[in-house]
Amino acid sequence: MWTLRGCLVLALAGCVAGVGVSTTPAGPVLVEPPAGVVTFTNTSGVVLNCLAKGDPPPQIAWFHLNHSPVTNVPGVREVLGNGSLVIWPFSGTEYRQDVHAAVYQCRASNPTGVVLAPPTTLRAVVVQEFEVRVYDEYVISGNTAVLRCVVPSFVRDLVTVTAWVRDHAYHIYPSAHGDGKYQALLDGRLLVHKVEAADSYATYRCRVLHTLTATTAASNTARIIVHDPRERQIPRMVTKSTTLQISDTKPLVLPCVAHAHPPPEYRWWQVRGDEKLPLMTSSNSMGVPIGGGGGDGGGAQGWGRGGVVVLDPTRLELVDESTTLVCQASNEAGRTTMEVRIERSAKVTAHLSPRVLVVDAGAVGTLRCQVPGSHPHSISWYKDGHVLTPGGRIAITDGGSTLEVRGVGRGDSGMYQCFVRGSKETVQDASELRLGEATCTAHTLRISSEGIKGGPDKGRTRESFLYVIRVNCLTKCVKLFPDV
Repeated sequence: MWTLRGCLVLALAGCVAGVGVSTTPAGPVLVEPPAGVVTFTNTSGVVLNCLAKGDPPPQIAWFHLNHSPVTNVPGVREVLGNGSLVIWPFSGTEYRQDVHAAVYQCRASNPTGVVLAPPTTLRAVVVQEFEVRVYDEYVISGNTAVLRCVVPSFVRDLVTVTAWVRDHAYHIYPSAHGDGKYQALLDGRLLVHKVEAADSYATYRCRVLHTLTATTAASNTARIIVHDPRERQIPRMVTKSTTLQISDTKPLVLPCVAHAHPPPEYRWWQVRGDEKLPLMTSSNSMGVPIGGGGGDGGGAQGWGRGGVVVLDPTRLELVDESTTLVCQASNEAGRTTMEVRIERSAKVTAHLSPRVLVVDAGAVGTLRCQVPGSHPHSISWYKDGHVLTPGGRIAITDGGSTLEVRGVGRGDSGMYQCFVRGSKETVQDASELRLGEATCTAHTLRISSEGIKGGPDKGRTRESFLYVIRVNCLTKCVKLFPDV
């Protein structure tokens, strides 16, 4: 039989538990999740770390996308005691797609709940020799030559052009503006402006760096072959229409090169709806500032030589995070154009609030996932590692950014996450939902004096006493004592 003293102790414990709720999640929170794509060589292997904090410290486990646990493969793959996932070095003949090109997901868990890291795709590169080449370029006198450093496709996105070398001695390094005659672009191309017959005697080669192995390589040598046509030639665009990403901090160099006789003049416009706002007007040999006062330049600022324009991302106005620029090359024989679509390359971030949500039993819990910027994205919700879909007590509104849990009960406490998927990456944030106070219905407990062990009324008459206890607790309300 429960005693009155025991009843009061339990009631007080429930009330005290609701005092001074921490704003720091006790559940697991990812401190440093692994990157979305991890590229490594077969000679180095790779270690994937998944750092998380919580109280108590969370356990780390790794899973495949089908939710099956990642198992150890002796000498190939191993999950260490500290939670790190190791892919050991391997030879080219030991490559396994299910290991070295697989998608893994880290899971952190403790008694409060579970959180998932965004999936990590491994990309193992088997080290092999490669050759880079440069080809002769035929150019009309007075035009701009475009030399390209041609890298094999299997290693192209792992190789950076570090310099061009003229006549085995003069080095030309990538820059936004060049020196007037030569400009090595950040994408690896070399522009030689206003070529003349003397340029035919120089040789050019490119030097590259493998970003994973730190090895360097040099191409063969090539020449610019200059010729003078006798008849007029309509401009022919050498650079092509494309889509480029612009960061929030780095300038963007846009080359517009056409070959024609006589040499063409270039104009740039920014397209805004039905309007075309001029960015730059120049002869093929003049550098002209663009939109320096925030007028016709639409907030863009840069300098051009020939058809090259440099955009300052802090001054360029983008509509819906993108814009279209048009370059026109023209001479007395005709004209041609190319278009460049510029997209803002902003890092996707997510912030889930509040960090700790305390909800009374039966009430509504609301979490909001804030995604700065207007770039395209999608949002999905998880609770303790399981996806949430709208329906029943779960509502997802405001384009996916708001989650409501209605009629909150004990089973709803735990860790909630919003995953934000952008065009190139996926990020997440997590919050903890805790069950708050719930006022229990008063229970009428009729306890005889004999049932109050050690109480002040022990030994008195069998008169019944009526005790009414109203209990506030953090757990579900229960009837602690039966009527007697």
